Amino acid sequence: MNKLFSAAAILTAVLGLAACTTTTPPAANTAPVANFTVTPASGPAALSVATANTSSDADAGDTLSYDWDWGDGSAHSSAASPSHTYAAAGTYTLTLKTTDSHAASSTKTASVTVTVAAPGGPAEFFSRSGAAVQSQTFTLGTVPTTLTFAQGTVLTFAPNSLQDASGNPYSGPVKLGVREIQNKADMILSNVLTISDQAPLVSGGMFFLDIKTPAGADLKINPAVGVGAAVPLKVAPDDRMKQFVGQSTTCGTTTNGTPNMGSGLPIATGDSSVNWCPVGGQFGVNMSTLPGSYVFSVFNKGWINCDFFGSNPNPKTTVHVSFDPINDANTIVFLVPQGINTVIALYTQDGPNARKSYDNSLPIGLNAELVALTFNDGKQYLAHKTITVSANLSENLSFGEATDAQIKAYLTSVN
Repeated sequence: MNKLFSAAAILTAVLGLAACTTTTPPAANTAPVANFTVTPASGPAALSVATANTSSDADAGDTLSYDWDWGDGSAHSSAASPSHTYAAAGTYTLTLKTTDSHAASSTKTASVTVTVAAPGGPAEFFSRSGAAVQSQTFTLGTVPTTLTFAQGTVLTFAPNSLQDASGNPYSGPVKLGVREIQNKADMILSNVLTISDQAPLVSGGMFFLDIKTPAGADLKINPAVGVGAAVPLKVAPDDRMKQFVGQSTTCGTTTNGTPNMGSGLPIATGDSSVNWCPVGGQFGVNMSTLPGSYVFSVFNKGWINCDFFGSNPNPKTTVHVSFDPINDANTIVFLVPQGINTVIALYTQDGPNARKSYDNSLPIGLNAELVALTFNDGKQYLAHKTITVSANLSENLSFGEATDAQIKAYLTSVN
């Protein structure tokens, strides 16, 4: 049976169908806005900066992620507001890229200016200028391990040569820290000199030895085994050479003519109070590979030196040195003999802005360089003069402002 529908009914049905199939398109995603501040934006190296991230996104529910490029070649950071240290002077572009959960992003940059650090006091100068710590790692096992360092020092670790802090035999990973000093410039720049109970020593080369696990636990040398050491010859071998170790006190007495080590603990790296104490044991020369080496066994960590006591038959005297009144407390005076690998510090106060040698300790006729460094108000100064020691010699030094490079160049010239 045919049914008739009114026009109104048909129109109502069509409109209802349309209402059921129409959808609203999604709103377009809005990219986030990257924004931050960096504090401070300038300063001397090493400059530590902090960021404050104020990035925003207009879309509710979006999750933001961050990529920080410091501009100095270091690893990026994904933290919200990280911190960073710029080690070297320069102008760097710091970039933040902010990305939302739809992969839309924007970036913001800021400039960071790092200037050359102003010179500090003596301790800071020696810390940055002295012999660098060289790190090497190895695994101590059932065969000997031989390691060579930048200036030719060679160390050999036999099986069972190390112990843990409790004295138990140790095998496994080992991390060494070694500093080498072969010449007078490095002695001064490291502030590690060659004196034994006020008597000058002639050095055949020295090194500082630290032994730890990679995790930082202290290891010590097995006193029944020792560590083999070879220090390269810089001049013809001298049969007066022997091993000395750095101590923080005097060296003590002698037993049957053999000096005993002092009771003090080994001194730390860069400590100008190094007092070298001779130790017994075999000490020889190996010429199988030129230029040859002094060879011996080491039983102590810390500073190790090949030395002999300097000898000069001439009458002895005291040298007095005065200098410009810039900063007496921050002034160090050295006497550097010509042709001898030794440096003598003039520590003794001799009135305001003045120092002297140990009384009646320097041979008359000795040719030497007087060298002084002083530090004041962010500046550093160098003074030097060529002298010949005479009876009760008095000298005056005048300072001139100097850069690290100028100081190192002069000291290299007197090696």
